Amino acid sequence: MYNSVDLKFASGAKSTEALLCDLGRYDFFIQPVRRIRSHNVYNLASVARAYLLGALQQQNIPTSHIPDLFQRIDQNALDYACDQFETGEIDTLICVFLSFTPDEDFTGVCTNAAELPEILQTLGHFTAIDLSEFLTRKLQGDL
Repeated sequence: MYNSVDLKFASGAKSTEALLCDLGRYDFFIQPVRRIRSHNVYNLASVARAYLLGALQQQNIPTSHIPDLFQRIDQNALDYACDQFETGEIDTLICVFLSFTPDEDFTGVCTNAAELPEILQTLGHFTAIDLSEFLTRKLQGDL
């Protein structure tokens, strides 16, 4: 379980207060799973979303546009992939943000980097963010 400081670190936010303000203002699908002693506790998927938030902000995407990008990702698929990553069933987790909202059943969650060229050829331009190294180090306690 993780706290708001873990989210701040994952997103690269200047302060926990600034991050929590953005979380209240925009829908990033980051919700606490419960409260312990008046502190919110988050799961690994929320930490992954915070990392995605920071990675997209580093690419000069305005914070107000990021919820639209997050809606292009199947959040249930991301939750499931994070659970699989946490249990060691998969070792690669990449989020693929297409340059458009797809009509077909594209989850935006990729667990095999070899699929990226096919996604590019089939669906066109995208932004891919690899969560694998960050989540591995987070689970090992290095971060």
